[in-house]
Amino acid sequence: MLKGIHPAVEARYMAAIHQHTPAAKAPQRVRRCALHERTRQARVVAMTGEVAKYGNLILKNGVISIAA
Repeated sequence: MLKGIHPAVEARYMAAIHQHTPAAKAPQRVRRCALHERTRQARVVAMTGEVAKYGNLILKNGVISIAA
């Protein structure tokens, strides 16, 4: 069973994400070893100083179209 992020921490993250991307999907939980593997394949890793337990996030970026 995967341990979950504290609901208050998740709510803070999602509030910040939804300010810029209202349609963002709910977070997907991954095991620690999968998180480490994804981190190895990342182009950028940002260390923020977040101290919340299970407070690691992987954010995906991409190209979006902006309606005229």
